[in-house]
Amino acid sequence: MQAMILAAGLGKRLSPLTNTTPKPLLQIAGKSLLDRVLLKLHDAGYRRFIINAFHLADQMVAWSKQLKIDAEIILSVEKELLGTGGGIVHARHYFDNENLLICNSDILFSFDLHTAFQTDALVQLIGVPNPSYKPKGDFSIGTDGIVCINKVNKNTFAGISMVDPAIFKEFSNNAYPYDLWKTIYLPYIMSSQVSAVELQDFWLDVGSAERLQEAKEIIHEYR
Repeated sequence: MQAMILAAGLGKRLSPLTNTTPKPLLQIAGKSLLDRVLLKLHDAGYRRFIINAFHLADQMVAWSKQLKIDAEIILSVEKELLGTGGGIVHARHYFDNENLLICNSDILFSFDLHTAFQTDALVQLIGVPNPSYKPKGDFSIGTDGIVCINKVNKNTFAGISMVDPAIFKEFSNNAYPYDLWKTIYLPYIMSSQVSAVELQDFWLDVGSAERLQEAKEIIHEYR
């Protein structure tokens, strides 16, 4: 099974830490965010990983060379910042024809990915109950499991999705940079081609200094 981990962002909200260290390589209890995501996906059976890199890419290359894991690791180094959508499309020549799991590199979670994706939709999302810092959420899930977007939504995108990689071909001529959610997922959502499941297990987006500190305080509960 194949997965792409998004790890090219600048991590501005975690500056000054990210001035010298890529956000995915920030440490929590002696293990980087990226290591934690990689091992979580490996435990779920994934053995082929495409990981994009841009900010301080030399450190990402060094990280990949010291890995000791029974998996294929492909680093897609971007010469310019391509955006979350652009980075995936830029790396699409690495993808097999099978479904592709896409995962952010700055999240902690305890989901069972073996059972999370159950439909044949072109795009399948994992949603979580809205955290306090995002009360309006990203989307809601209908009784048929199809994603819709309202003014106020019940779920926040967890940063994990399962996608038919064939959908990326139509975006190959887009001008960089562009966003995964707004440019790629949103048109499919508006045409009712995206399904989702809400999971209520542990999840934390480590996207700010406050949430990084929170992660350090509670990580012993979710190792």
